Amino acid sequence: MALALWFMKLDHPTWLSVPSPNVTPGRKVPVSGMVIHFTAAGSGKNTASYFSKKEVSWKDKTTGQMKTAKVSASSHVVIDRDGAVYQCVAGVDRAWHAGPSKLWKGKPLGPKQNVNDWTIGIEIANWGQLTQGPGIFKNYLGQEYKGPTPFRAKDGTFWEPYAEAQILATIAAAKVYVALYPAITRDNVLGHQDVDPKRKVDPGPAWPMERFLDNVFGDDEEQAAMLDEAEDDDRAGVFYDDELEMCLLPGAPIEKAP
Repeated sequence: MALALWFMKLDHPTWLSVPSPNVTPGRKVPVSGMVIHFTAAGSGKNTASYFSKKEVSWKDKTTGQMKTAKVSASSHVVIDRDGAVYQCVAGVDRAWHAGPSKLWKGKPLGPKQNVNDWTIGIEIANWGQLTQGPGIFKNYLGQEYKGPTPFRAKDGTFWEPYAEAQILATIAAAKVYVALYPAITRDNVLGHQDVDPKRKVDPGPAWPMERFLDNVFGDDEEQAAMLDEAEDDDRAGVFYDDELEMCLLPGAPIEKAP
C-alpha cells in the first residue's frame, strides 16, 4: 500500500504530492460532485501532513502520558493560504472527507450511500469561526488569532477571511476536476455544511461561493459547450484550455513537498 501511495498520480503536474494512506482505492460510482471544506487549522501544509499519517501521538499536558489517535480523514487536495495545492488522494480514488454526511442537495441518503463515494473533497486552509475576547480574537484551538481582519457575517459572528491567492487556486483546482469529471455540475458543488448541517459549518459565510461557482462554471451556455467538448474528447473528458493554465496556482512553488 505504501509503495502505491508513493507513486500516486497527480491530477495536475504543478500540485505538491503528499499521499495519504486514508483512502479507499477506486470508485464504485462515477464522480459527479464536489464538497468544499475549511480545515479549522493552521497551514495547509500541516493539514496535508496530518492526512499523510495513519495515527498521531502527543503528550498529555495534564498527565504527562503519551496518547495516540487514529487519523481517519483525508481530502483530494488541500489549498494553502498562499495558493499552494497539496494533493493527498488521486481523484480516481475515494478520499475520507465528508464523514457521516447524511444529506445530498437537501435529500436524505440511503443507508448504504456515502457522499464520499461520488465527490471530490477540497480542503481550504482557514480557521473558520473565531471567538471574540477582550481586544483579541481566538481560533478554534483557543489560541490568539493573528491573521487578517476577521470577516463579520450578517449574524454578527466573526470568521477568518479567505486569502485571494487561495480563492484563485481553489477556482483553478475545481476547473481541473470539472475537466476530468464533466458530470460535476454547478448544482453538484456543495459546502460541508450542506451535506452535514448538524455537525459542520464549513466553508462558512466568509467563503465567496457564488463568485467561486461563477468562475468555475461560467454561464449555462458555456457549461453546455464544455460538456459537449468533453464528450468529444479522446482523453475521456480530460482537457485544459489556455485560460485555465494561465490562472493556475499564481505564485505557488512547483516542487515536491518534503
